[in-house]
Amino acid sequence: YHVFFQKNANGPYMSRLHWGHISSENLYKWKEEKIAIDPSEPYDIKGCWSGFVYADDEFTKGKPYIFYTAVDNARATIAQATPADDDLINWNKRPDNPVINGCPPGMSSDFRDPYMFKSNGKYYMIVGSSKDNLGATTLHRYNPVSGTWSNDGSIFFKAKNASISGTFWEMSNITPMGDRWLFTTTPLNSGRQGVEVQYWTGNINDDGTFTPLPFFTNQPQEVELGDFGKDGFGLLSPSITNCDGKTIAIGIVPDK
Repeated sequence: YHVFFQKNANGPYMSRLHWGHISSENLYKWKEEKIAIDPSEPYDIKGCWSGFVYADDEFTKGKPYIFYTAVDNARATIAQATPADDDLINWNKRPDNPVINGCPPGMSSDFRDPYMFKSNGKYYMIVGSSKDNLGATTLHRYNPVSGTWSNDGSIFFKAKNASISGTFWEMSNITPMGDRWLFTTTPLNSGRQGVEVQYWTGNINDDGTFTPLPFFTNQPQEVELGDFGKDGFGLLSPSITNCDGKTIAIGIVPDK
């Protein structure tokens, strides 16, 4: 089992982040491995920030690929890395990085936290951003012929009300659940105290965009932690997966 995480080896500082790496054979005894990817190129010199790991038999030939937010001295782009060995210890950054060269026109300059999914045989990537001062996710379509991603300003899904769903969305996920899809995101600047994760369930359209079910059209739901949270501080930025018929979220619980 492999876990990758945001790490600054100099201390708990939100700057020039790397991808740390731990592994385990039994999920209780863990070994810290060498850093998987670090800020070593002009396009990521300010940090290898949040992203995701994706694997399937078609797109990655069974090997996990890392996609991450690469930040230089001026802007954020999306970059890719592939494993150099079966132990996932050494990684190679794609020589033609970045694979998505910055935020598309018409969006906020803040652009981060990619997530990839497959629907109806097509591959897509969503990235957190803002449009018209509302939280939004951009949509990028993969072209299997050219091996490139679109960046035309298409919107996967967007907030309707900033006071409810914020002015910026980060750490967005889209997860299949039976014949529906679960979309989750962490809104910023919603006016609410603390942190929260909002979710909608709905369908992926033929063009890769998301349409929520009527129940969720105007009012998203919040991932609740019962009595675990305090003063509005709940689950933050979860990673979500399907395993043995269950949908599992692993996230941050702020120490308040």
